Amino acid sequence: MNKLQTERFNHWNRRLWRKHGKDWNQALSHIENHSLKIKVASILFWDMSDDKFTIDRDLTELIELSNQWKLYMENDYEMNELVDELRGLGYPAKFALRRATPPKIDYGRKR
Repeated sequence: MNKLQTERFNHWNRRLWRKHGKDWNQALSHIENHSLKIKVASILFWDMSDDKFTIDRDLTELIELSNQWKLYMENDYEMNELVDELRGLGYPAKFALRRATPPKIDYGRKR
């Protein structure tokens, strides 16, 4: 295995895919809060769709869930719940926290 192949194989993202990639509905089935489930699927889709890791990946289940996302859903769960779900799926602690932290956007700001 060359360096790039080793990186791809050992990267936490690949380990997560090997663990859950064949059935994301099953991996997310324990999440009762529908808005939280959609948010987790959206983050998973975004993180799994990097060209570097997409070889042999079927993202259909994640796409179907993430397409249901609406802005109001952000108020239906707490950030710590999102972090816990991401960590439970296999995200490293620091990365789960970073992915769960909403961006700082000021929509009312004039340029």
